[in-house]
Parts: sequence; C-alpha cells; structure tokens
Amino acid sequence: MNAAKHCLCTLLYCILPVLYSFSQPKCRIDHYSTEDGLSHDIITYMYKDREGFMWFGTWNGINRFDGHRFVSFKSAPGDLSHLKNDRIDQIAEDDFHHFWMKAYDGQIYRFDKKTERFLPLSSILHIPVNTTETYKGILSTANGRVWIETYSKGLLLVTNPEKDSSDYFVYNSQAQEGFRLPGDKINFFREDKNGMIWVGTPKGLACLAKDENGIFKNYNTGIPEGSLNITCIAEGKDLVAVGASDGQVFIYHQKEKKITALKLSNARLHALMVDQTNSNLYATSAAGELIITGLQSQRSAAFQYDQPGGLHTFYEDRSGNLWIKPQNHGVVKFCTRTRQFKTFTQKNNAVYNHSGDHFKVYEDNKGVVWVNMKGGGFGYYDPSKDQIEYFNNEPNSSKRLFSNIVHSLFYDAEGLLWLRTDERGIEKITFQRNQFNQHLLANPGVFQSDNEVRGLCRDRKNRLWVGVKSNQLYVLQNGVKQNIRFLNQPAGGLGSAYTIMQDRKGNIWLGTKANGLFLASPQNTEETVYRLTHFQSDPKDQNSISNEIYSLLEDEAGRIWIGTFDNGLYLYDPVTGSFVHNRLALKDYPVDHFKKIRHMAQDHQGHLWLATTEGLLVVDPNTQGVFRYAAYQKIPGDLSSLGNNNVQFILKDSKNNMWLATSGGGLNKAEGSDPLKALQFTIYTSENGLPNDYILSAVEDRQQFLWVATQAGFARFDPVRKIFRNYNSYDGVPKYAFSESSVTSLQDGELVFGTIRGYLNFDPAAIKDHPMKAEMAFTNLQINNTDVKPGASDGILSASVNHTPSLELKYNQNIISIDYVVLDYRAGSKQSYAYRLAGFDKDWHYNMSDRRATYTNLPPGDYVFEVKCMTRELYNNVPVKSMRITILPPPWKTWWAYTLYAIAALLLFLFARRTALTMLRLRHKIALEKKIAAMKMNFFTNVSHELRTPVTLIVNPIEEIYKHEALSERGKQYMEVVRKNANRMGRFVNQLLDLRKIESGKAKLGLSKVEMVSFVKGISAYFTEQAREKQIDFKVEHADQEIYTWIDADKIETVVYNLVSNAFKFTPNGRSITVAVKTGNDGHSIVEVADQGAGVPPDKLSKIFELFYEGDAAGQHAAKGTGIGLALCRQMVALHGGSITAWNNPRGGLTVKVELLPGKDHFKGEHVSFVDTANDAIPALTGFAASPATISDQGNKQSDNSLPLLLLVEDNADLRFFLQAQLQDNYRIASAENGEEGYLRAQALLPDLILSDVMMPKADGMQMLGNLKANLSTSHIPVVLLTAKSAVESQIEGMSSGADYYITKPFHHDFLLAVIDNLIRQRKKILSAILEGQKALKSIPGELKLTAQDETFLQNVAVIVEEKMTDADFDIDTVAEAINMGRTTFYKKFKSLTGLAPVEFVSEMRLKKAQQLLNSGYGNITEVAYAVGFSNAKYFSTCFRTKFGVSPSEYLKQNKSERMQNRSE
Repeated sequence: MNAAKHCLCTLLYCILPVLYSFSQPKCRIDHYSTEDGLSHDIITYMYKDREGFMWFGTWNGINRFDGHRFVSFKSAPGDLSHLKNDRIDQIAEDDFHHFWMKAYDGQIYRFDKKTERFLPLSSILHIPVNTTETYKGILSTANGRVWIETYSKGLLLVTNPEKDSSDYFVYNSQAQEGFRLPGDKINFFREDKNGMIWVGTPKGLACLAKDENGIFKNYNTGIPEGSLNITCIAEGKDLVAVGASDGQVFIYHQKEKKITALKLSNARLHALMVDQTNSNLYATSAAGELIITGLQSQRSAAFQYDQPGGLHTFYEDRSGNLWIKPQNHGVVKFCTRTRQFKTFTQKNNAVYNHSGDHFKVYEDNKGVVWVNMKGGGFGYYDPSKDQIEYFNNEPNSSKRLFSNIVHSLFYDAEGLLWLRTDERGIEKITFQRNQFNQHLLANPGVFQSDNEVRGLCRDRKNRLWVGVKSNQLYVLQNGVKQNIRFLNQPAGGLGSAYTIMQDRKGNIWLGTKANGLFLASPQNTEETVYRLTHFQSDPKDQNSISNEIYSLLEDEAGRIWIGTFDNGLYLYDPVTGSFVHNRLALKDYPVDHFKKIRHMAQDHQGHLWLATTEGLLVVDPNTQGVFRYAAYQKIPGDLSSLGNNNVQFILKDSKNNMWLATSGGGLNKAEGSDPLKALQFTIYTSENGLPNDYILSAVEDRQQFLWVATQAGFARFDPVRKIFRNYNSYDGVPKYAFSESSVTSLQDGELVFGTIRGYLNFDPAAIKDHPMKAEMAFTNLQINNTDVKPGASDGILSASVNHTPSLELKYNQNIISIDYVVLDYRAGSKQSYAYRLAGFDKDWHYNMSDRRATYTNLPPGDYVFEVKCMTRELYNNVPVKSMRITILPPPWKTWWAYTLYAIAALLLFLFARRTALTMLRLRHKIALEKKIAAMKMNFFTNVSHELRTPVTLIVNPIEEIYKHEALSERGKQYMEVVRKNANRMGRFVNQLLDLRKIESGKAKLGLSKVEMVSFVKGISAYFTEQAREKQIDFKVEHADQEIYTWIDADKIETVVYNLVSNAFKFTPNGRSITVAVKTGNDGHSIVEVADQGAGVPPDKLSKIFELFYEGDAAGQHAAKGTGIGLALCRQMVALHGGSITAWNNPRGGLTVKVELLPGKDHFKGEHVSFVDTANDAIPALTGFAASPATISDQGNKQSDNSLPLLLLVEDNADLRFFLQAQLQDNYRIASAENGEEGYLRAQALLPDLILSDVMMPKADGMQMLGNLKANLSTSHIPVVLLTAKSAVESQIEGMSSGADYYITKPFHHDFLLAVIDNLIRQRKKILSAILEGQKALKSIPGELKLTAQDETFLQNVAVIVEEKMTDADFDIDTVAEAINMGRTTFYKKFKSLTGLAPVEFVSEMRLKKAQQLLNSGYGNITEVAYAVGFSNAKYFSTCFRTKFGVSPSEYLKQNKSERMQNRSE
C-alpha cells in the first residue's frame, strides 16, 4: 500500500510540471524609464497621434516615442519657448498637426508638431497676459474646432485653431444672447453625431447648434429650462438622454424633435448609457441603484447595490455585462443575464494609496475585459473563474513584474497596452497572438540543466522522447508524461541523452554524452516496457564504441550509423553486436580531421552527410569494399564554398534538397548532382533576412517552409520566394536559447524544438501574420554629423524632418544622415528596410534592422531619398516615405559662375592670343633689334674703319701745321679747336672698334702693373679746365699714396675717362665731382666716381650699362650720349675679371664703382699678355687737354651799337666760341649755354635775331622757341635753329613751332651769314608796308615770319598813329600807353620789329599821309602840314624834301604836270 502511494505520488510529481501552462495572457513586457530617454518617470497622460507616434505627458514636458527613441519637448533656460510650466496633464490632437495641452499651471498651450514650437492660448486669442483665468481641460478638438472648459467661466470656443491668431467665442451665464449658458460650471460636454453640442450645468441644460453663419448658438430642444442640475448624458440611435440630480431623465427624440420625461429615481443620477441593442437605457444613482429602462416600453426596473455608496460610470462589454465604478474601492460587475452584482477588489502593497480616480474598463481585440479599479488594482477578467486576475502584478509574488496601482493607461487596438504605475516609468505590454508554447519539464528546476533539452525523438506511437542535460529522460504524449519502464535500467541512470532515434523495428537508440550508447528494445505491444543494451567504450576492445554519442542514423538499408564527438563515425554490426570504426569498409575514413560529428543525414542517393566541426564530409556507403569520401570546407574568398566549417545540423527537405545549418555561416543549400564529385553552396545569412547567422537546427513543415532555429529566434524560410519571416519574443517566442540539433515534428504537423528551458512546440499552420496599417516616419536629420532642429539659426529646417517634403542644402552641407522608422510598437527590431538616394544610388541598400541612412560628400544635384519597409508580412500597406534633397552647387559651380568662366575663358583666350601674338611680335622685334644692333655695330665698325684714315690724315697734318707753320693768334685758336675735335672723333672711333672686338671675343689684354693713384690723377687732369669753366669742385681722393694693380692701362684709362666725362656731362654748374681711389678689405682696387647730377631712376640702374641705352636721368632735356660709353666700360672691366656697379647717392647724384681683383693669377687665356711697365704717356688722350677755346676779338665791333644784336645759344663751348668769332665782325654777339639761359637773356636783351642749337640741357631749343613765341615782348624776334637733327620731320617740327629758319650741321659759314643777313633785312620792309596801310602787312615777303601777336601789335600801332598824327603834341608815350606796354619795352620791341624808332615811324607815317593828301588835292601846303600834325610849315617842307627829294611845292607841280599829260594821252 505504501509502495502504491509512493508510486502515485511520484507519478503526480512527474505529471504536474508538464501539465503546468501559463494562465496569464501571453505577452512581452518592456519597461522604459529616464535611462531610456524619458524626460521624467512620472507619466500624466498617454496619447497616440494620427501619424502613429506615441506621446507621453510628464512632469517635465512631453515625450515623443517612435518605438526606439524618446524625444522630449519642453522649455529650457534661455530658450524661446512660451511654455511656462513643463508638467503636462492633458493632450488632445486637432485636425492640423497640433497638440492642445493643459499644463499644471492651468494654462492651455498649443504645440505645433511641424515646427515643434509651443504657443500659449493667450497669444493665439490675444488675451492679456495678466488675466488670471485658468482652464479645467480640453473638451473637444474635432471638426476643426477646439472647445475648452474653464473652472468658473463656462466654455471657450477657438474658431481657427490652425492659425497663430484666432477669433473665439465665450459661452457662459454672462454672455450675450445666443451664447448664454444656464451656469458657468460644466457637468458634461457632448457633441452628438448630428453636430449638436450638449452642455450640462448645475443650473440647467444648454444645447448649441450652428446657425446660418456656422456659429454655435443656443438651440431650444424643448427640455424644460430652470434650475435643474443636469448631471449626465447618453446617446443612442436617434435619441439623446440627459439625467438630472432629482432622478429625472429627459429623452430627446432627434427625428421627431420631441421630449419624453421619466422619473427614474429620487436620488441624483450619476451616469446614463444606451445599451448595444439600443433597447435599454441604463442609469446609476447616488443611492446605489442600477436602473434599467426599456426605451420602447418606458418601464423601469431598479436594482440595488448591496454595499453602501452610490454607483457611478459604467462600461458594457461584448457579453452585455456592465462594469460599474463604485463609490469606494474596486469594480462592480452587473450580470444582465442573472441580474446580479459582484464586487472585485485587489490587494496592493501601498501603505498609503492616493492614486486618484483612474478607474477605467476596456476590452482588448480578443474580447478580454481589463479593469483599472478604483483605489488600486489592475487585472483582466477570467470568465471561467468569474474573477479579476492579477496580471503579472500580484503584490509580494515572485512573478510580479510591476505594480497593480495604475495611474495612466492607453490601449492600442493593435495589441499593445501602455501603463504607468506607481513605480513610475512606462510598461509597454505587447500581447502575442501566435501560440508558441513553452513547456518546462521540471518546474521549478533547481538547475538550468534540469530543463535543458538535448535529445528529441518522435516514436511511431507519436510519443515525444525528451532527453535533458541533467540525465533525465521524459516520454510525453499530448504533453502528458508517459509511464515508461526500463527493466534493467542502470543504477546511475541512462545519462544525458544527446540524441535519440527509433529504428524500423521499434527499438529506441539513445546516444549519451560520456555514457555510451543504449539500445532499448520494447518488451510489450504497448511499448511501455523496454530492455536496455548498453554499449560503452572499452580500450581493450577495438570493436567497442566511443562514449561521446552526438548523432544516430538508420539508413535505407537498415544500417545503424553512430556519429561521435571524439572519434568520428561508427557502423553497428547487428550480427556480432560490435561496431566498425577504422577498419574494413571504414578503414579510409579521415579520422584525423573529422572526429567531431554533430549530426548526420542521408540524401536521396543513399550518401551519408556528416556535419562536423571541420566541415562537411560526404560518405558513399553503397560501394563494395571500402567506402568513398568527399570533404567540403570553407575556402577564403570563395562565396560558393561552405559558409562555416562548424556545421550544426543537416536537413533533407521533401524535394531532396540538402540544407546545412552552420555556426556563424548561415543557412547553406548544397548544389550539385553528385556530392562525391563537386558541390557548391548557396548561402543565406542575416544580409538575406536571417535574424542571426548562428543556426542550431532546422525542420520542414507540411507547407514546405523551413523553420530555422537561430541564436536570435525563429526564422521561417520560403525556399521558393527565398524570403525569411522572423519570429522573436514580440511574437511569443520565448527568449530562451535553442539547443543544438534538437528538433523533431509530430504526426499532426506540430514542430518541437529543444531549448535550454524546456521544449517549444507549435503548429506552423496556426502561426499567422497579423498585418496592420503602419506609416514610415523620419525621426531625425543630421547634417555634417550635427542634429538639425526646425527653426534653428542654420535655416535648414523650417518644419520637423517628418513634415519636410523637400530639403535644400548648401554645397558644404553634404554629409547627410536620416533616421527613419516604421511606427509599429509590436515588432521591436523585426523590420528590415531598404533605402536609396535616387539620382545617386543605382540600387537599393538593404539596411536590415538599422534605421539610419548616411551619405557623405554628396556632389551638388537633385536627389530623392526613398525608404521602404521590406517586412511586408507585418503590414497591409508598404510603409514608404521619401524626401527631395537638393544640394546647391558652390558659388564657383553655379550657372552664373559658369557664365563668368566662359567669359573669363574667352578673355583668357583673347589674352593668350594677344599675348602669343605680342610674344611673337616681341621675339620678332628682339630678333630685329638684335639684327639692327648687329647691323648698327657693323655699320659703326665699318664707318670707324673708314674714318680712321681720314681722321689720321686730318690729325697729323694739323699737328704739323700747329708745330711748324707761323699762324696768327686767331689761326692758332682755330687750329686748336680743329685739333681737339679731331682727336675726339678719333677717340670715339677707337671706342667703337674696341667694343666690337670685345663683343666678338677678339679683344686682348696687355697687362702691366700700374700705380692706380697717379694713373687716375693723370686722367683726371684732362678735366681741370672744364671743371673751372663749369665752376665744379672736382677732386681726386685717396687714402694710400700708392695702389698697384695689374691692368691693361689703355682700357682702364678708357673706363675712367668715360666715367668722369659722364659725371661732367650730367653735373650742373657749381656742384662737385669726386673720384676716389682706394683698396677694399679683400685687397681689391676700387675706383669710385661720384657726381651731384640728377641721378638715375632706381628701376633704370640695371640698364645703364646696356649697349645703346640712353638714359633720361635729368629729364627729357638732359644731355644725351651715344649709349656706348658705359656698355664699353662694363665689357672692359669684365675682361679684367672685375665688376662695375652704380647707385644713387642719398643727397643726389650717381656713384659708379669699378672694382678690380688683386694680383694677376686670375688672368688666363690666349688673349692675355703681360708687359713690363705701362706706357708713361696715354696715347688715347693725346690732344685732349681741355685748353680754353677763347678766340681773340681782333677787329671786334662789339662796341658798335649800330650793329644788330645776335643771341647765340649753344651748349658746346667750342662751337659757341667758334660761331662768336665768325659773327662778331658783323654783329654784336651775346651767348647762352642752354635754352633756359637763352630765354632769360632774350627777355633782357631783345636781340635782333637768335641763333640756337636744338639739343641742349635744361631746356632744349624747341622749348625755348615756344616760350619766346608765347611772350609778347619776344614773339617778334627771328629764330634760326642750328642742329644735328637733319630729318625732315625734325625740320617740319621746328618750322611749325615758329622758327624762321632751320639749318642742319655741318653747315657752311657763308650760308649761315646769308640767312642771318636776309632775316634782318626783311624786318626793314615792315616799315614801308605799314606806311602803305594795314592791309599791306599781309603782302610782306614770305621770308619774314610774323606771329599773330606781332601782326596785331603792328596793326594796333599803325591805327593809333594814323588817328593821332594830326596832334602836334602826339608822342611815343601815347602809343605805349594805348597798347598797355611800358615805354622802354615798347621801344625795344618796335625798334627790333621794324628797324625804326617809334618817333621815326610817326614821322614816316605823317610824311606818307601828307603825300597822299597832296596827290588828292586836299589843300595848300600849309593846310596839308597841319593836317598831318606839323605845326610849322617850313619844318614840314624840310622833312618832305629830305624824304622825297623835292619840296612840297615842287611835288605839287610835278604831280599836276603828270595829270595833265595823262589827260592828253
């Protein structure tokens, strides 16, 4: 008896854990707190908007949740938010993407989801900020209107809630007619299906309806007005019922527009409701009554609640039961069938519970009633027990997951429940519709191994054999443990069965880990009693088997194959009862590499496929003798090779395809007709939709889908469409990991998988998708890795990214990240996504569960970002969203920039073309100039060669005449001038020849050691007289008495002479010139010539040593040279290995420095020769002594003032003295050295004629000529230009400037004298022309040029004299005063212009006029004399005789005789 009891107890102990199933609704619970991003753990309100976002009002702003990320919106220090209190108590959504929220401060705020900006109601309605009105709540936001309830001032209607400025209406007892309410406190507010507003107040009922203008105004329903306290309302089909505090009900029939009044109770009515059938009206009262009234019969029945207190609001479930809020705690159920009340309460673990009134009843989509009880308690109604069950929240229970004191809840019809309990935070409860059934084998198990399933097998009686890791073996049928007995079970048990198999004879084979192999043979027809045969490893027996058995297989031939985890493959020999391992047919098994076998399968060709830790091994057991083998492993870089060498499981499907589950290599499908020859593998990984690449087992269901167990849940694979459908804890799949190679199927098609917490079974056909409509949303935008907010200073977003259809970015804002999500809170991370950037991507990017797309360094252009959800089985629609993105080009890539580029390119082309042409012209010009320079040099050289002989024939005879002939003093002077200038010409010729030699490389140096101080002094002595003439302080300075240097004396003499000569040429009179001879610190010999001229412009210093360069240092009128001297100096110094440099002095002038190397070692080459001493004399300077060129004035008539005065302007002293000597016999001579001095002397002397050179320093002849002709006092003076510029253009220029004659050098002396004499004689003809009349001036001979000023001057003088000549007292002062000139200046000018004194001119004019009067018969002689200004007739007669040779009377007689003769003829 005791034994039987013990067996019964043991049986019950074993059965009860298996029978245990979770009675709770299957769900997944996720908790969110501030650690997950909530701004505060206390949630005051929950709301799901039209887009699908969840919103949570908290004590610290509102939070938006997209299923993965919380985003908070609240005020912050220093921001622009108008939100004054962050605690939000109510949220309502209008039709314009706005939230209307009531804050803890009693104020209403509008939150714009587009701009993410708060705006207070006072700003929208322009209510003064100092108004103290607070609001009780938001009553309605439907139909484009917002109704708001105040605490004591009735209702407020916002008419344009979509605008930032809106009109509004106020409805209260003080309002104007049409807007008046019976009372200011609101008991209820209801908008019926016809759009009428029903408002209950303590003082009566108000009904508001739209008038013709759409404005809500009072509407008379017929319900009696008065002081009734209208407490509740209900709406049914075509009726509205309202209840009052006196127990009356007024039913308004909307079609008939009539009122029915019923008295239901003597107590206050708390709630009304019309039932689902529209047959009954339910009412609750303050007396605890539930009153049921038939709407047709209008008969009422009252049911009294048996507990004290009234009954309040209620809810009718699908069964018709009523769930009523009691006065005190809990919930009251009223069964309308039995007419019975039942009260439900729950305990809670709060010592002090002041949770407020959060009573709520609702039904979920499965019809389960959920109740949040008054005073605490939350659970679901179990109709089988007629009880409110705890829902994972029983206080003090070990299974408690959260508190049952619920402050706020929100139920989503898609199967989610959101709770906020007194433990704070958010509980998201996802109800799981699919029946994935988890079964514990030991409940509770002491150790995890008590429930960790390894071996699974379905026998032919549809029993499930389960081996767990804790050495227990379970046999179950329909979830009930079966009584299986082993006759000879070992005392220590069977061990841990890792693999279980039933052969065709009904035997059960159990492979264990560490305990070998068991063969269980059935001993009865029920197969409940088995006899065991144990096979173990025996080191002494080669036919024994390994103890590590992981896989068993019976092939088509009935052979039993054993896969071990330490010694490879075994074959059972039923005849001998032994095992074949590495001998006989298995002798070629690669035991060294494939020892660890996890699983085995047989293909349709009879081949064995072994899943090992080193790859796949295929065995052909059908060959006679020795079996054949083929191994397959992962080949790096070969995508068609095995995904991973660690193969967990092999499945042959109904189409004979072989599938391999690998550890980390995904699901591999073997492709190939002969696995012993070649196989390729098609690999499916997480990139193709698998939840995880680590696969533990797989099985095929009756619909030919593959169910794959991974480390991250299930995957159902459709081999035809190649689509995975993943299942995880959100679908009801427990979070427990699956066991390796632990799977089987039952006869009814159910699948069983082993896990580490029991086994999981389900019917694949019952696993359905529950698609819903969902929307895709953009949740965040990053530009250049920085979050972008709407309305920020960067100006990128004006609205939130989810409400931004297009985006325009700058060229440097080209790193873009967009976060997106499907707003589905059931699936967690199950969704897979695909996105692309049209215009940039060619293909879609499959992003799996990642919810961000990033593009870097996008080029400018127009794009469209598109994202879609690929998990289509979850949704009725395809969640998709797009956004246009434009990246503007940088300023240098815009159309106007390209226009500028085109213009610039064109200009560049034109510039390049012009430059190229200029370069070509320049090259041509340079080549031409070089050629011209060479031709010029050749010409000069040739001319110099030709001139050498004439010059020699001039110089030598002159020397002979000068030495041996007796010459007059003037002759000697002339000979000295000739001698000097002939030597100068010879020197110039020699310089040209020397320069040509140097340039052609034929110059030779005759070097000698020369004492430089005396050498330079000797050269400087030739300029002593010139220094005296120009009053120049000329000196030679030297610190050393003797400085010796190896030089070619002739060439260095030329250098020093040229430098000193240039200094004198450019140094004005009265300045100084210094020649310094010294030794440098390095022993160099230095000669410096410093002048006080104008210097050289800094940019021209480097050019003064170039050939043919003519500087302009002293201005455009400076003396110029040939452009050869300094170039020759540079070449000669360079021959000596020295250097020549120049710089401007700080105080004016130029210094030229010659630096010569010491010693003679640097002189090398065939053109260098050495002589003992230098020549004492310097032949090149012979005859160049600057002796005075004064010419004696023997016979000079300078003191004779009757001679014409001639002004000679010439800068060359020799020529000036020579011309003076030639002209002084016939003219008085005055001289000047330059044009500036000449102009000053001309003003002072008023000469009769000026003879001037053109090229002179300071002011040239042309400038002086212009100044003379512009001055009235000198404009009459004839000017003869004497110059070497013989070009026709130069002659025309001179004549056009007012010159009277232009004579080119060289000239003939007699020709010059003739020109001067002719010009002076022409002046005398002016007088007779004037005397003949003004018009006669125009006929003056052309040789004499008169300026316009001179002509006007003479005409004016003639007119004045003719007008005044009758005045006997008329004198020269009158004329000078009349033409505004001084007497002296007038006298000189007139005398110089006419050759007559003014008095003589007046006398001539009078006599000429007298002649004209006599010819005309004017009167007698006396009358004529007085008529022309003579006061004495006798004196007139004397003057007339002197002028005309006859007396006036004789002249009259002659004139009369001639007239008579003419008449006779």
